[in-house]
Amino acid sequence: MNSVRYRVLRSLAKCTALFVLLVGGCTGPETEICASGLACPTPQHCAARQDICISTACGNGTVDRDEVCDDGNIVDGDGCNAQCTSNEACGNSFIDSQLTPPEVCDDGNTVDNDGCSKDCRSQEGCGNGVVDLEKGEQCDDGNTQNVDDDGESPRCNFNCLLSRCGDGILNRAADEKCDDAGESPTCDPDCTPSACGDGYVNVSAGEVCDDRNTKDKDGCNSECTSSEECGNGLIDREVGEECDDGDPQNPKDSGESARCNNNCKLSRCGDGITNIESGEQCDDSGSPSTATRIAASPRVATRFETRRPVKSATTARRRRFATSIARCPHVVMAH
Repeated sequence: MNSVRYRVLRSLAKCTALFVLLVGGCTGPETEICASGLACPTPQHCAARQDICISTACGNGTVDRDEVCDDGNIVDGDGCNAQCTSNEACGNSFIDSQLTPPEVCDDGNTVDNDGCSKDCRSQEGCGNGVVDLEKGEQCDDGNTQNVDDDGESPRCNFNCLLSRCGDGILNRAADEKCDDAGESPTCDPDCTPSACGDGYVNVSAGEVCDDRNTKDKDGCNSECTSSEECGNGLIDREVGEECDDGDPQNPKDSGESARCNNNCKLSRCGDGITNIESGEQCDDSGSPSTATRIAASPRVATRFETRRPVKSATTARRRRFATSIARCPHVVMAH
């Protein structure tokens, strides 16, 4: 039994010696064997805290010249970058673009409103896709479909403020055709161009009505400037008006004047319309008046006129005098 053990141990020793001989022959005397068994040939070395061979001093765990850190590895994102040149902190004047999210600037401080945000993630420009609240931005969609990349999108204006119709900013991405911060002569409040027939009465454009068409004789003329009512101060020839002297600011004004009747026809005596403004007291369309009819009708003789006519004025006077004496005898006696 002992002889068997001896032979086994002797065989293991020979194998171990052979292994050392082989390894030493392959790696050479300058090869560095890492703790994991990794062999790093000259001039490489084992990293201090990573199973990898390194060709520079970065990664050896010692902060050497030209290094600002050395955490024993060459991995980014762990507080010391893979080149040992940055501690990956915003404000160190080194742009760590390898981080997630990456730094896009680093001006050596952590202050906003100086062209680089305090987290080094934004250059504080509208259109960069980063909402810089400190700069007053409400949104920033960094619209890459725009050549100028101004950040405009259906929800966000080019100035990085939220878009809404009526804000005074034309946002074509939101399908706005105009935006004058409300109604204007050229733009309706819904940010579409103002036009007669669009269904919206745009007072700024001079409209007084809009019935969604451009036809006359339907209560709104073809230009949306008249309600086609007599008394509105506008001559609507399409509905037969010859004049209209009404005051559009006074709904009770009938439009009557010395020259214009209240039916918006030119006034003339005999037209059958009594125009008070022109001084008329009556107008019977030229038909005979009551006085005229009486004057023109045949007279009926009275019972006195059927008597024989008086031959002369003198005879008539004598007859009247005789009658008076008969009725008033005291008159003669007084004389």
